[in-house]
Amino acid sequence: MIPFASDAVPRYAIYRSLSEASGMDGRLVERKLREVGEDVSESVAQSGNSMKALSALNELFSVASEGNWDGESGIAVTPQVFANARRFLEQVPTRWETPEVSADPDGEISFEWSSDVRRRFSVSIGSDERISSAWLVGSERGHSVNIFLSEVPRQLLDHVDQVLAG
Repeated sequence: MIPFASDAVPRYAIYRSLSEASGMDGRLVERKLREVGEDVSESVAQSGNSMKALSALNELFSVASEGNWDGESGIAVTPQVFANARRFLEQVPTRWETPEVSADPDGEISFEWSSDVRRRFSVSIGSDERISSAWLVGSERGHSVNIFLSEVPRQLLDHVDQVLAG
């Protein structure tokens, strides 16, 4: 991850050095600088989740791209499955926590989000345009198969939001 300027210099020291105006204008400038700094810090943290997930996916592919990767005849994850999984990850909201990334014995890649034992969402991505998913939110559970052509289906995004809201 690229270090943010405030990692080296305390954030408020930057604001003090930038805001030398006085009176109402000075307070307005200082408040705006704080807001921008907080937005940038939050954005950097959120993009870190995306980078962690993509890094985990790359590492998984390097291990599971050959047959018998699990020592139990696991089918190799193909470059097409990897590309579909990467495309999926690149479209999920950066505000989400980093999912658990794993390979399935059938050669698909799975992502799982969980906020506790009763709030889980899992999605499996294969070489075609289908996405299989399953979720548990309290006592509500379900599963679906959706088509993933150009955008992640809204229904899937809504289910993960429900899981992470808990």
